[in-house]
Amino acid sequence: MKKIFFGTAGWSYPDWKGTVYPAGIYDSFDRLRYLSNFIDFIEINSSFYAYPPPENANNWANSVRDNRAFTFSVKLHRDFTHTPTFISEKMISAVKNPLEILQNKGRFSCLLIQFPYSFHYTKENRLKAGKILKTFRDYNPVIEIRHNSWDCAGAESFLYENSSGIVTVDQPEKSLNIGPKFHDKGRIFYLRLHGRNKEHWFGKESGRDKRYNYLYSEEELRPFAAGLSDLPASGVSGYAAGNNHYAGQALANILQLKSMVLKSKTKCPGAILENYGALNRYCYTDEPAQKYFL
Repeated sequence: MKKIFFGTAGWSYPDWKGTVYPAGIYDSFDRLRYLSNFIDFIEINSSFYAYPPPENANNWANSVRDNRAFTFSVKLHRDFTHTPTFISEKMISAVKNPLEILQNKGRFSCLLIQFPYSFHYTKENRLKAGKILKTFRDYNPVIEIRHNSWDCAGAESFLYENSSGIVTVDQPEKSLNIGPKFHDKGRIFYLRLHGRNKEHWFGKESGRDKRYNYLYSEEELRPFAAGLSDLPASGVSGYAAGNNHYAGQALANILQLKSMVLKSKTKCPGAILENYGALNRYCYTDEPAQKYFL
């Protein structure tokens, strides 16, 4: 049976101090090592904005040494997906080098290729997507498409033929968005929970924190828990990532989802329970934080 990995998109946010990490933390606190005691998967999203130096991959792998099952997905740099920038071999190598380090250390799951809402299903974009997927075919590419022009049999067949999986994305409702359709026919099932803060998601004046300030209810999570529960028997590896990160809500919801799928309480940071008391039904805490200071 395959495993389901539960995690978050990123782990280093200022507003996680006191909501995920102890309120009194300072710079020498190893946040990633601490977090790896409660989840077993992190989506590296800093790689979307900057090409990570190879030593970062070594540091990430070292930080999660306490959890043998821990793995990373890595988001492809936006140069490939969000701009018409010429793609050079140097840029491709800059992506592959840290991936290979994580692979060699047994800490790599897949490469997340996220296209924007403006990326519609056209011949030109199909060729672009195909080229990117071919370039990174050895790194388990999973592809996130947000515009519903891709929600057709031809596009879906093309994406499954060229990728390891299509991301099931939950995002604020918009007339031409792809809804949270379960894409579970690939080798990998990948769920991303962005939140449903419609008011600020599309606002030009909204900052990052406002967009991702959303806490899912149990009722909203229930369909995802049901879908994830069916995965192990199908032989598909599953990854569930919370990206509604503001004030630790991503971790709160991912731990809640994990508990709902496993049908048992799961361990969590003490700060989470202090800030989200409703999690007492799903989580417990017994982990002292002091050992994670470097």
